[in-house]
Amino acid sequence: MMPKLSDYAGEIPRIQRLIKQGWRVFDIDMINRTIGLEKYIEAKTTSRGKTKIKRKRKVMHIRMRKKEFEWLEKISVALTFGYVDLIEPFAEG
Repeated sequence: MMPKLSDYAGEIPRIQRLIKQGWRVFDIDMINRTIGLEKYIEAKTTSRGKTKIKRKRKVMHIRMRKKEFEWLEKISVALTFGYVDLIEPFAEG
């Protein structure tokens, strides 16, 4: 199975820190240069002695930095044309 662009976005150190906090990459918008992250939170609610667990979805959109955008743009082209073996890891700095 071919890897997705969101799998590669998880290699960015800033995104890795958020993944460790429980966030998950669900969307990459190359036009607006944003990375969409989501997190599900379970909350207990009690009504008339019955306890229910509700799941809430939190969504956050992070603006990409220039290096991150250029790197993901190269990966996008490589995935489009099937050059997966030529993809280099993200290097900050």
